[in-house]
Amino acid sequence: MELRHLKYFIAVAEELHFSKAAARLCIVQPALSRQVKELENELGVMLLKRTKRSVALTEAGKYYYDEAINILRLLDNIKERAQQMQSGSAGRIKIGHVGSAMLTTLPKLITRLRKDYPGIRIELHEMTAMTQLQMLKTGKIDLGFLRVPREDDDFVFETIFAETYSLVLPSSHKITSRNFKGLKQVAAEKFILPPRSAGERYYDNIIAICNAAGFSPYVAHESVNEDASIRLVENNLGISIFPSSFKNAFNAKVKFIELKRIPQRLRLSIAWNKNNSNPALQTLINIIRNTRF
Repeated sequence: MELRHLKYFIAVAEELHFSKAAARLCIVQPALSRQVKELENELGVMLLKRTKRSVALTEAGKYYYDEAINILRLLDNIKERAQQMQSGSAGRIKIGHVGSAMLTTLPKLITRLRKDYPGIRIELHEMTAMTQLQMLKTGKIDLGFLRVPREDDDFVFETIFAETYSLVLPSSHKITSRNFKGLKQVAAEKFILPPRSAGERYYDNIIAICNAAGFSPYVAHESVNEDASIRLVENNLGISIFPSSFKNAFNAKVKFIELKRIPQRLRLSIAWNKNNSNPALQTLINIIRNTRF
């Protein structure tokens, strides 16, 4: 059985006339009759009732017609989907991201992607920058959203967003945005920071910010989880430095004091493996490059 058998049978079933069906298919009538007969012989089923004056579908023919239509429609859909995937307008993209990306860039990006390319499906996985690089290398994710990436010849990095840092204090702390003069005021405080292993450059940047203010922070607690760090601050177990975008992310009794006067900015970059051949990935990268965050 070949696809042409289905197409020939469908034409006869819709026209219920061999001559008209043959004209529609641009073949001669004897050839059409022979092809339909071959189909019936292969199936071992009579699909058509033929007389000298009429052609009608049997019950098996009615069923076979419906299923043949469904098969051809499915094949058309498969063809179209395959073409879309090759062009990058359909497919699946697995994204790794740090928490702040969901507060800044990702919602806007996903909204635009769904509008312009509904055939592309996104999978989101929150993880540290270090884990993202490991998973990009093994192909477990296609694109990473990470802060201050390290140099690596296997990847392409592009900065897409920059924001200020903020000092995070318990709500009861004596320092406020009005009397805050600089980080030197908190030099004697205990700090809560992520471990350096979770993101070397991010950690080093925070240390450098403190060093520029004239002190080395005493790190009393470490946590890779932003919510856990905020809860520690809330309970007066230390203070921290966070991306300013986290200000409204937690329902906690803490206050953010934006560090506007320091030159350092936290940059969010996208990263992907140079050897990634997913066509949908390039589509997403192009959208990112043309989006203002």
